[in-house]
Amino acid sequence: MGSIFFISNPWIGLILWAALFANPRLGAFGVLGLGVGMACKRLLRLGDAPSQGAGIKANALLSAVATAWLTSAVSMPLWVQLMVAVLAAGTAAIVTGAAMAVLQTSRFPVMATGYCVVASCLFVLCPNCTVLASATMAPWLQPTDALGWLESFVRSMGGLVYSPSLQFGALVCLAMLLWSRAAFLTGVIAWSSGALAGLAFQALGFPYFFLPLSYNFFLVGVALGAVLFLPTRKTLLISLIAGVLCSFVGLTLQVVFAGGSISYLPISSMLTIWLGIGALMLAGRNAVAKRYSSSRFPPEVAWCRDACLAQRFGDSDPLLAVPLSGPLRVSQGFAGGITHAGAWSHAFDFQRPAGHDGGAGENESIWGATVLSPVAGIIERVRNDVPDNPLGGSNFADNWGNHVVIRLERDGWLLVAHLMRGSIGVSVGSRVEPGTIIGRVGNSGRSPEPHLHMQIQVAAKVGAPTKPFKLANYLSHNDSSGAWLRWTASGIPIRDSLLEAATPNPQVYSLLSTMMPGSAVWFCAISGDVPARLRQANADRTTRIAVTLDEAGRYRFDAGKGGRLLASLDPDAWRITELERVQSSFLRLFGMATPCIPYASQVGMTWDDVPPLLVSGMGFADSLAPFFGKHFPKGHYECQEVPQFQGAIVIKASFESSDPLCPSVLTCRFERLRGPVFLRAEYPSGAIEYSLLSFEPGLSQNNGN
Repeated sequence: MGSIFFISNPWIGLILWAALFANPRLGAFGVLGLGVGMACKRLLRLGDAPSQGAGIKANALLSAVATAWLTSAVSMPLWVQLMVAVLAAGTAAIVTGAAMAVLQTSRFPVMATGYCVVASCLFVLCPNCTVLASATMAPWLQPTDALGWLESFVRSMGGLVYSPSLQFGALVCLAMLLWSRAAFLTGVIAWSSGALAGLAFQALGFPYFFLPLSYNFFLVGVALGAVLFLPTRKTLLISLIAGVLCSFVGLTLQVVFAGGSISYLPISSMLTIWLGIGALMLAGRNAVAKRYSSSRFPPEVAWCRDACLAQRFGDSDPLLAVPLSGPLRVSQGFAGGITHAGAWSHAFDFQRPAGHDGGAGENESIWGATVLSPVAGIIERVRNDVPDNPLGGSNFADNWGNHVVIRLERDGWLLVAHLMRGSIGVSVGSRVEPGTIIGRVGNSGRSPEPHLHMQIQVAAKVGAPTKPFKLANYLSHNDSSGAWLRWTASGIPIRDSLLEAATPNPQVYSLLSTMMPGSAVWFCAISGDVPARLRQANADRTTRIAVTLDEAGRYRFDAGKGGRLLASLDPDAWRITELERVQSSFLRLFGMATPCIPYASQVGMTWDDVPPLLVSGMGFADSLAPFFGKHFPKGHYECQEVPQFQGAIVIKASFESSDPLCPSVLTCRFERLRGPVFLRAEYPSGAIEYSLLSFEPGLSQNNGN
């Protein structure tokens, strides 16, 4: 029931069922339609699509409710009415399944397609039934004051299920507000703009009775402003425009069907949503709104999670490993102003830094350095016969010189160019992995001095326009000492940056990758003044954590009712990826203390990270975050100790945040096999320490307490 209004929470959907049963006849037929939809879904072995604004079950339910309304004012045996309802629900389920099959490769939702087809057929086959049923409904006069318009808005929420009453509408509004305040706001904006457009059409002389179909305005605002696209300030404007467009489509349908009942079905909202999706997706990655295809979280929580991930990892651009070993200088970066400009602005040129194995101010030539594949993919083009230039010379006839083009596993092609003649050791059609030797740096093509050029292109043709990407897992200088102690998980180094590929510290990697699952008991000690909420949460002093491995090989730290934390062994680091319904203060602080630990860690190494966001829900005030922004605390991390055979790794984190629950300093210690063994959170006037009391290795699941 909730999926009709894009609500993915089944418990909140019960509120809508309660509203429907305010009319027992509609409620009973709705249950019958739901049963038919479930049976068809099982018999046809079809999946459902509740995130698409109504799936098979919802379409069957709506069709049965439409039958209940249509036959309510006619003299017809009950068994005949039930048979018609079963037939209507079954047909709607099959039509919806067929529509899902057609649209499954597109980005267009099915919505109420099956219901609209079936209801239209019923209205055409029995026009007298429609007239008689309409006559039983309370009159709906156009309001003349603000209170009247508010009442009309609430009543319109029941129009979809033939219950335009204040009681039903109030329960729909309550359900929507409990699920997502952001979606409710975008829906209200679209409803208001659609109603204003309706008044404007009336002023132009059109006989437009828009109030019974105005629930469509609300639906398009919810869909385009918050559910199908992540809510932002821009989607508020999209909702406003969508409401006007939906009102225009509704007027057109009333003219086409001469004001008949078909024009009051959710056809106008479906058409508007499809048009909106098509228009917004035309610009691809440059679209003004970001498509969100999952219904796992309410829109504001989904936005907050996406914004946190963007703060943590940046845009979802391809990640490339550093293609050369040893220290490097970015002699030309993005929008370099020499050759990296216009359609070719996203590229890097690498050379050796000044003073590398040479005298002060001297550059060791990168000539002959081994070039490694920075990605996995298939070799599509190779050129290996262009002569290398003498120093200072360039070959403008063969601009890219000797080169290799690799088709990425995802959209895009990698080009590495200016390689040494005869050095390329890969062939067209072969597969490469990150680290596969491709060839050696040369000085071929448009290259006055040896360097390596690297870019990602939109096509396989050599020199095609470029697209953004990032370098992954590299080190740079963090002070004037010259030590490579600044780690970056992914970034875009600027011109003249000095960097080096981060190589794993064997002792650190061994410690992090051999952590055992098992059952751990932690003891909490509090000193001084700490936030009352944390003192309350740790009143029992002990916390049991079950550490297991899930089917994907991720570590799962489970505190039972206190929630769980997921961590994975990524290619570059041990990384905490998600917090699930976390109430445990230990898990919350642990997630902040070590969101990632690079395998390349050494004493003194620093990095920044944004701790993973708790996504269990958001309060009423936070619901406006998509429209007004939200601050995500960034942690500054330092490795203070690394293992030497039997030692430990110690990570210190510092934060600057106005949140009273956010500590100023966190220190966490990891040991071999047992993993985390100590965690200390420091506040302005106190501290909390967690110490591992016992650890029992084992693979069995333990729910904790």
